[in-house]
Amino acid sequence: MNLVRNRVNKLKKLNRFRYSSKKSILNKPEIRKYLQELHDRYVFVPTDKASNNIAVICKYYYIKVLLKEIGLFDNKQKSAYISISDNSQAIITQHMKNMEEVKLNIEEKKQQLPILLWITKMHKKTSKQRFIAASHCCTTKPISALITKCLKLVQQAHKIYCDRIKSLPVSISFG
Repeated sequence: MNLVRNRVNKLKKLNRFRYSSKKSILNKPEIRKYLQELHDRYVFVPTDKASNNIAVICKYYYIKVLLKEIGLFDNKQKSAYISISDNSQAIITQHMKNMEEVKLNIEEKKQQLPILLWITKMHKKTSKQRFIAASHCCTTKPISALITKCLKLVQQAHKIYCDRIKSLPVSISFG
């Protein structure tokens, strides 16, 4: 045991194993400048079906794909979205009224609209996009959480029903 303790103490004295309380590398001005330049030109997004991987996408292309998805860039393609003339505050106010009807509260920090984003599907032969309405902190979050709970109950009931059917004896005759 003394040999191990001596070795650990020896390693602690070496600079390469010593904890450094120096400034983080990300706080260096030249690094921050370079990161800002990257951020100005590119979007870093997670890749679908590949956790902990990111894709670096040209910002112009990223925005072009989003605009095409909502029908503002290429009108040839039918959009899944409906254009409305209300401003965001009017939509938020309407959401709040709807939530009051079902007795749900919207915290002040959640009084904003979801954002549309996309991630790459790198597992496809020709890479495609998965569009996501990110609603982690918006007016639709409370109702989304409630609907999710309801659907989980339906799923559980369906599973129980299917398990019961599977356990029935197969003695049904036709004819």
